[in-house]
Amino acid sequence: MEKLFEISKTQKKLLSIYLRGDSKFWLGYILNYTSETIDLQHFSTLGKPDGIIVIKTYNIERVEFTNDYTRSFDHLIQNSQLLETQTVQELESSLINEWPMNVLKQFLEKLISLEVNDTLETGFVRETGDDCVIIHSIGTLGEDNGLACYRIADINSIQVDTQRQRKAELLYRWRKEKNKLRQN
Repeated sequence: MEKLFEISKTQKKLLSIYLRGDSKFWLGYILNYTSETIDLQHFSTLGKPDGIIVIKTYNIERVEFTNDYTRSFDHLIQNSQLLETQTVQELESSLINEWPMNVLKQFLEKLISLEVNDTLETGFVRETGDDCVIIHSIGTLGEDNGLACYRIADINSIQVDTQRQRKAELLYRWRKEKNKLRQN
């Protein structure tokens, strides 16, 4: 593992570090290391520096690197300032009266999140009907999850322009661009 730690430290390569007996992991790059401990610059789920974590090397179960997750977060960290600005300041009040259809129509082809049966679904609004809405579903790391149709009656809330959505959109557009370059 020392070789990975050195690469992470000198090249600021992101690592996902899993500890024994724990399903969670820490994401970051190595600041310093010894045979007994590592100092990890940790990053939040929004790509912001989130403190330094000192980890005993004995407790490390595995280290993952250069996978889809770390590559996605590398892009997110480099562009995290784009998540800070909320662009939607308010909804058109005349449209709020007919919940939720007019709110949804206001965001055709825009990214929103729907709370449906205690689950948050994020995607671009593609079409609205009298009893359903079709969204192009996007995963938290920008994965294209295809089209999904939700019944209007099942929608508990609509979220607009959250940091979580801006993160998903940033990574979605990055993935699309990356795929387009591969095809050329």
